[in-house]
Amino acid sequence: MNPVFWKLSMGRGNASQDFRNLLEVLEWLRHGLVLVHKNTPAKGTSQKTQGELFVEAERTGNYFYLCHGNEEPAVLLLGQLVGPANLFSDRGEGWADRRFRWIRTSKSTKRFRGKQKWWAPNHNSTFVVVPDNELGEFEAAILGPYFDLELADFRISV
Repeated sequence: MNPVFWKLSMGRGNASQDFRNLLEVLEWLRHGLVLVHKNTPAKGTSQKTQGELFVEAERTGNYFYLCHGNEEPAVLLLGQLVGPANLFSDRGEGWADRRFRWIRTSKSTKRFRGKQKWWAPNHNSTFVVVPDNELGEFEAAILGPYFDLELADFRISV
């Protein structure tokens, strides 16, 4: 079973659900937490919202890269979810937070200019899985340029 990778954005979304201030994002990260709002809508024809996907128990152990919109710095870190979602986040009503293990800080502060994919920093999405058939593209666009990592580092061959 291969590891699962997600794009997680704590960025500028709709006014009631966003993190306009990068300093607020950094404060949550300092406490070892990432957050998603329960009302973050589903993508495409998915039956589950992005918020529902974030809180599912099977996310524990999954990897994510965190971005803050697609401005500079676009990609902040690579992490791994390490525990269940807390549905009573201190951020307030509707927010869920999860603890994570910080794996690597992004080595680049450059805005992402690659192909637009749901899982890419330049797409308006909050919590989206990288499909298995796009892992090679993910490696070339995100893992290598931002983290100096390859899928082989995760024992994945494509």
